[in-house]
Amino acid sequence: ARFDQNLGIILLNENVVLKLDKLTFKSDEMKLIFDDTDAIDDNFSNLKKIIAKGNVLFEREKETIKSDMVSFSPKEKKIMIVILNH
Repeated sequence: ARFDQNLGIILLNENVVLKLDKLTFKSDEMKLIFDDTDAIDDNFSNLKKIIAKGNVLFEREKETIKSDMVSFSPKEKKIMIVILNH
């Protein structure tokens, strides 16, 4: 994992699992982008966006979606799922 506090970005690599409320993201790599870099707390309340890439599994309750990339904005409650043609 790498953390760039100036940019407010946490980069995670290799078998990443992130649980956020009722959502679970699993991927090869993940980028967490925050609004306020001075107030990053343990519950990620100022998390602006999650970008998960490579072998992504997005799980919500009993629903599981597999994709190549997922972009999720928690405050807007918007998710974009990208599935590339193989």
